[in-house]
Amino acid sequence: MEIFCRKSREKNRSEDAYALLSSAAKAIYGIDSPKVEKTPWGKPFFPACPDIFFSISHSGGYLLCALSDSPVGADIQIKKNISSVLPERVCRLEELRVFNFFDLWSLKESYIKLIGKKELDYRDMVFSLNGGRIVCSDRRVYCRLYSGVPDCSCAVLSFSDEFPSEIRFL
Repeated sequence: MEIFCRKSREKNRSEDAYALLSSAAKAIYGIDSPKVEKTPWGKPFFPACPDIFFSISHSGGYLLCALSDSPVGADIQIKKNISSVLPERVCRLEELRVFNFFDLWSLKESYIKLIGKKELDYRDMVFSLNGGRIVCSDRRVYCRLYSGVPDCSCAVLSFSDEFPSEIRFL
């Protein structure tokens, strides 16, 4: 698995995120501008390369992209002012005692991207700590939070427990 981040240069961050994905696919797998399609549930994939999995995200002025040989979900969330009621609407109190809201939000978004279903209730995805490791209520899933992106929370989830030690900045 490789994880890439960079500042967005475009007004359309979604297009810029796909450009980052294209650059990362070229750097890691030697694939030029891979075609992207979406499953009926909205999860993007490479139809010509079904054994390469990816996840992209953007928030504020940052882009995040994870590429892997196994399914992956990645999310970046810029830390900003939010409604005081939002954390309790999407997180359980026991989660908020352990994690900051933006880390939880990023973990939950990453889970949705990993599973590929948009209709999940955020409160049904429960994250906790066990022996210093982040644990998801879906025991098949491995979780990792990354620091190093200013004023952002970054999470990556996978069915494999092999994560890079840090995000590569492009």
